[in-house]
Amino acid sequence: MVTAHITEAEYQALRRTVLALEQRLTSVESRLAIAPCEEVLPAIDGWWDEIARITKELFPGEVTVKVTHDPEYPQDAVTVVHAQASGAIQEIEDRRIQWHRRLRDLSPNLGLLPLRLTHRP
Repeated sequence: MVTAHITEAEYQALRRTVLALEQRLTSVESRLAIAPCEEVLPAIDGWWDEIARITKELFPGEVTVKVTHDPEYPQDAVTVVHAQASGAIQEIEDRRIQWHRRLRDLSPNLGLLPLRLTHRP
C-alpha cells in the first residue's frame, strides 16, 4: 500500500471527481434498467430477502429500495437499491461488480437492477 500526503484542496478535488463519477454511473445504471415491461426488469418482491442478504454482505449497513422515475422517461418506474459503502474506491467498485454478478446468478434480469452507493469514510 502506498501512502501519499495530499492537501485539503487536492482531497476535495478528488472527492468531487468521485462523487461526479458515482452520479454518472448511477445515471447509466438507471438508463440501462429502464424497461417498459416486467420481463426485462422483474419485480423484486420475491427476491428481496436474497437481494438484501447479498447487499448487506458486500456493503454492511442500511439497505433500502426506492422506486424512482427517470426524467427522460417519466412513464417508466425504476427500482434502485441503495446501500452504504466504505473502503478504497477500487475495492468498492470490485464489490459493486460482484453484487451485479451474484444477483445475475439468482436471475439474469436481476443483474440489471441499479445499485446506488453512498460512500462513507
